[in-house]
Amino acid sequence: MNHSFDIDIAKEYGLNEAIILNNIYFWCEHNRANGLNIHDGDAWTYNTVKAFAELFPYMSERQIYNALKHLENEGLIKTGCYNENPWDRKKWYSVTEKGKCILQKCKMDNDENVKCTSCENVKSYTTDIKHTDINNTDNKQHIYSEIIAYLNDKCGTRYKATESTKRIIHERIQEGFTKDDCFKVIDNKVATWKGTEWEKFLRPDTLFRASKFQGYLNEKPVEKKHAGSREGYSVDITKYDTL
Repeated sequence: MNHSFDIDIAKEYGLNEAIILNNIYFWCEHNRANGLNIHDGDAWTYNTVKAFAELFPYMSERQIYNALKHLENEGLIKTGCYNENPWDRKKWYSVTEKGKCILQKCKMDNDENVKCTSCENVKSYTTDIKHTDINNTDNKQHIYSEIIAYLNDKCGTRYKATESTKRIIHERIQEGFTKDDCFKVIDNKVATWKGTEWEKFLRPDTLFRASKFQGYLNEKPVEKKHAGSREGYSVDITKYDTL
């Protein structure tokens, strides 16, 4: 996988910051061009620090956290929370006008009210991204890493993006399912299985299996199976949960 960055941005803000900013910008613009993850008038992308660490294995989680915080403090990115599940720890990121101007080498009005004054090239860049092959090697590796890192974050596991794991995720993507669909399957089965005897099945070869994936995706998890229940019989234990 190739990672790129702007040398001037690296000199001004740091190498890690330049790499991460470029990545966030790419995915925000990809989402904007395809009408995905649009909130409050901006396109967003989301990730956990662990997911970033899977994507950038040459950075520690602390380095990634510090780089993200630095980019936010410098006003190049902004953060938000648009998770449907209040317990979801994914953080959302969008590139600010200042960040876009710096990336596109545009002129800015002033520091207090940053606004691009020569961003004609942004429109053509966004159009190109819409037609970028989401299935090319670099993008696929990015998606595999995000999905596995998300599973590990939710379940406290340490799965790696091995060839067999990537293959089964790739098969679902080829069928037309998305990264968000994979996240949804993980969320649904964590809600149903975590803390029960079925927790051992929170693993890639079960969650992303062709015969099960679509059913898991469309589940509405409202109860957990009791640890002593047999297949086909369940006890609603959610009413006994404590805060």
